[in-house]
Amino acid sequence: MIVKNEHLMRALEALSRAYKRVAGARTETSDDAMALAALDQTLAEHLHTRPELIHTLSYDDLRALDSPLVASLGRLFTLRAAMLHDLGKAGAAAHSAALAFSMLRQTVRERLDDEDRYAAHHLHRLLVHPVAALGLQPDEVARAYVELFDFYAEHRIDDRAEDTLFHALELLADDAPERARLGQRARSYYQRLRTLDDIELRRRGLSRFDVTQALADLDDLLGW
Repeated sequence: MIVKNEHLMRALEALSRAYKRVAGARTETSDDAMALAALDQTLAEHLHTRPELIHTLSYDDLRALDSPLVASLGRLFTLRAAMLHDLGKAGAAAHSAALAFSMLRQTVRERLDDEDRYAAHHLHRLLVHPVAALGLQPDEVARAYVELFDFYAEHRIDDRAEDTLFHALELLADDAPERARLGQRARSYYQRLRTLDDIELRRRGLSRFDVTQALADLDDLLGW
């Protein structure tokens, strides 16, 4: 077990360094092809494959890995999807987006404490990126937004809770039972916020007007 834990920590550290290095290279050089090659080399080393075979990986190949590794890989495949999208490689970008989507959702669902907030952040970024339209189905995106709303509401990250809530409501069909259930949860969430005093609302980056307006927008969107 000690050997496994040490190996896991080394792998996580290497993947974290890879993410920072590749993300930094994109910012500094804007050479996505070079950054992508560096990322693929790191992924290949840790997934015991060759860089040219990364596009053949499936979620089933990765889901049984240690949960922290799945979380880190989700971040890296999100970055990879964005780079491939910017390079005009739509098919490969869609493949990486789908892998990232599945791994990040898995992490958010598992509530890993240290990793889940990062996973939620990167999943949110993935959903609003144009690459999401290439690799994800609208109903999958809607359900992911629902899960993100519940996650952000639970963790009192109110601005992102509001953003993901209204994205979900706009994507779900008007007659979908899940939409009505989400609306009820959202209404309860904002009703609880309305009971807080002004000091606590300000601490959470909100005003009483924000909460009242969100409730009004919610009722208008749901036709209540």
